[in-house]
Amino acid sequence: MEDPFRYIQRLEAVRASLRWVHDALLTPRTDVWELCAPRLDGALELLAVIEQQLQIDSALGLELKAEVRRQVAGLRRDLIRIHALMEAAADSYLGWAQMLTASVSGYSGTGVVPPLGHPAAISVQG
Repeated sequence: MEDPFRYIQRLEAVRASLRWVHDALLTPRTDVWELCAPRLDGALELLAVIEQQLQIDSALGLELKAEVRRQVAGLRRDLIRIHALMEAAADSYLGWAQMLTASVSGYSGTGVVPPLGHPAAISVQG
């Protein structure tokens, strides 16, 4: 049997990581993805461990098992909100990149911003 206190510790660790990612996504920074990815990965791995252990642990009391499941469901709802924040941040950065592209290379004759990046090319010397 897994120590019931370990469930609480793991749930708190996941909750703290998700809170940190949530708050980071509310702050406009260009390095938000690099900052959030390790914490989000760690939280997801720990959440998977909690769920696996919950399936195996037959000695855990029904009340505690129900409470852990309730908290896991709440964390999954938090993940849905974080996913929405990540999509909004990605849209924001894409819009910013398109504005920068338009300011550097202008608009096409049809009023469309040219594609981001440069076309692929190979240069051979010699």
